[in-house]
Amino acid sequence: GLILNRRMPNRSESFGLFLGILAGIILLQLWQNTEKIFGSGNLYFLLASFLWAVMSKFSSKASQFGNSIGFSFWMYVITVLILLPYTDSKQMLKIWLESDSDFWLLIFFTSIIGTSLATSVYFMATTKIGAERASSFIFIVPLSAVVTSWLFLGEVIQLHTLLGGILGVLAVIVLNGKRDKAVQ
Repeated sequence: GLILNRRMPNRSESFGLFLGILAGIILLQLWQNTEKIFGSGNLYFLLASFLWAVMSKFSSKASQFGNSIGFSFWMYVITVLILLPYTDSKQMLKIWLESDSDFWLLIFFTSIIGTSLATSVYFMATTKIGAERASSFIFIVPLSAVVTSWLFLGEVIQLHTLLGGILGVLAVIVLNGKRDKAVQ
């Protein structure tokens, strides 16, 4: 958001971004192998984070021309139309015919509740608190993923993951804390 707005971060934003970067370094244990940052999953995550920031900024600007639900709806319709030529129609028909009602219930829940509703709420948040502040909540993902995998899957939480996750949450708190009046 700062890059897209062509402005320098203030003191609290700089500290929050520092905490977020430090959280990432600790989560990836970059002191053991700096090449990890360019691993396929991490590179995709960095690209996705950048695109998410651009999308947040775009949705924040688009809210001037319509509501968040409409924006979300048209975004998904356009995405389907763009991706449709790249799908295997025979495979899609096979999945359609061979899948049971449990599969379709889970698809419905994941796409409508888990994705569409969550994305629409996120877009509404960008109009209320701004794209930069809303995007900062992505720093909460690592800690929430670890805690839920511990609760539901019995995974062991490693110290570096817990520490990096806590720093990520602190980054969100700092980034969403009191703002300078000049920035608003």
